[in-house]
Amino acid sequence: MSIETPSSPSSKELTSIIDTLRARRRRHLVRRPVHDILAAMDCCIRRWLDPDSDERRQAETQLPATTGLSPPMLRHVLPLVFEEYRGERLGALLDAELGGRDGLDRAIGPGLSVHVLAGNLPGAGLDGVIFSLLVKSTVLVKAASAEPVLPDLFARSLAAVDPELGACLRVVHWPGGRADLEKAAFGRADLVVASGSDVSLASIRERLGTDTRFIGYGHKLSFGLVTRAGLATRGALAHWSRAAAYDVAVYDQLGCLSPQLVYVEEGGSVSPREFASALANDLAEWQITLPRGAVPIEAVSAVRRLRD
Repeated sequence: MSIETPSSPSSKELTSIIDTLRARRRRHLVRRPVHDILAAMDCCIRRWLDPDSDERRQAETQLPATTGLSPPMLRHVLPLVFEEYRGERLGALLDAELGGRDGLDRAIGPGLSVHVLAGNLPGAGLDGVIFSLLVKSTVLVKAASAEPVLPDLFARSLAAVDPELGACLRVVHWPGGRADLEKAAFGRADLVVASGSDVSLASIRERLGTDTRFIGYGHKLSFGLVTRAGLATRGALAHWSRAAAYDVAVYDQLGCLSPQLVYVEEGGSVSPREFASALANDLAEWQITLPRGAVPIEAVSAVRRLRD
């Protein structure tokens, strides 16, 4: 299975893709029991959790170039991404959110969901794509220009496992600012889910249909808090400093939940300065196990300015 990034569709081609997706929903999704969809999804996810599968091998080969993450980091995080989408976990989530997954066999979800994915992390936005299929919505994905590989690989793997379900998911690519394509996609969607800058989200809102629901995920900043009660002993220091260092190191600190700063409460058995020293040592150790990938020169310059 090889991946070639397709060229941008024309407005007419995109309209045809949307028409096809809506027809496939009526044919393949509306009357399909949700437990069948869960079973097919679980089969697909198992392939992604197998380090020897074609999907994993291609992802680990191609993603360093598109994500900037190091090969050891990718081998570490890909199982973390896909483990969350095992069938039993998705089923438990549906039960918790809806009071029972079987309710989806009587409910009517969005006819077409359009997902605009971010390119900062492998798998970013994939949860929304999977959830849309579970509520029997066909899905059009606009993959990020910076990282088109994983969405394509996932769509192809789903089609290989279950051709009918895979036919209800289509991944397309186009550069930002194509107003004709954005109008065609967003104007006909029942639901648009997008991740990006606040400016990008505002632009998408302007092109929505009058009845289109919108869920936007803009800029986020995460931080950590270590209380003095948490630093009551030296053993606690070792535990929390290593845990904090891992949270910083994983995904090269690019995740929404990656802490950008850590607040340490004074008055404990361990001072904030001692915690900072332990954190620096643990970050150095994680750099050996999960080495940081390529860092853009503008980011290096910004870090140096901040340190100065």
